[in-house]
Amino acid sequence: MLMEFIYEQLDGPEQLFHFRRNYAGQLSTDALIQHSCCVVERTPSRSVMLQRNFHVLTPDYRFEYNNHGFLEPRKIPFRLTPNIQTLIGRLLIDGRLIPSMGTVASALDKAHDDLEAALRLLLRDDIVAWYTSKSIAKEDSKMQELEKQLLDRIMRNASSVQSKIAAC
Repeated sequence: MLMEFIYEQLDGPEQLFHFRRNYAGQLSTDALIQHSCCVVERTPSRSVMLQRNFHVLTPDYRFEYNNHGFLEPRKIPFRLTPNIQTLIGRLLIDGRLIPSMGTVASALDKAHDDLEAALRLLLRDDIVAWYTSKSIAKEDSKMQELEKQLLDRIMRNASSVQSKIAAC
């Protein structure tokens, strides 16, 4: 069904191949981030395709926390649906998707120190927003106190993300 729609929108087999190749590379990065950062499920229904250039965007990017503020890993970290398998094709799954996932994981692991600082900042902002949505801490002094209290969770979550990246 998805493949039929894409094929109707493109001008021929060459454009279809380029779309499938680019999408496989993009999906590999998206799947790695979804798994390592414990991002809420990012199904095809949550994706947006721009018809003018056929870029696929997944704007819904939220971390999944348990009740204690720690990242909650998903039971199924990434699901390659039958529609997506058909769209990408076996050749590009084996030849582009899987190697790209390994390449991205390796690049992120090599940039460990730079990534750690960025992850701490990203996770701090997100968990503070998550906690303030559940509490009444809105003043600057209370926010700073909250950040100090959450520092252990932030460090543990950042370490969890980096260990998942290193394991890939």
